[in-house]
Amino acid sequence: MKIGEKIKHSRKNNDLTQQQLADKLHVTRQALSKWENNLNYPNLDILFNISNILHISLNELLGEEENGVVKSISNDVRKKRRYVKYFIAIGIFLLIFIWIIIWNIYIWQS
Repeated sequence: MKIGEKIKHSRKNNDLTQQQLADKLHVTRQALSKWENNLNYPNLDILFNISNILHISLNELLGEEENGVVKSISNDVRKKRRYVKYFIAIGIFLLIFIWIIIWNIYIWQS
């Protein structure tokens, strides 16, 4: 069972409408609908809140999905780490470039 189906099933077992659960999670009903239809995934904070509100463990929510939420989150984290490396490299390059320009201006004025 995918995470969306688990959320929907647990929501119905707790006699909550999409709107009621969305209000408790402080999200729109449309966002919740996308999660339940596996069109999008909630972030980790929301998953934790879903777990508490619906009385379902995070293991139950995230488990049994070979290519689901856990893999998606892991890929997102890896991508963010890669971008941080690029930003650091660009920052160092810019600092060296600015230092060279300032050094050249200083030499020309001497």
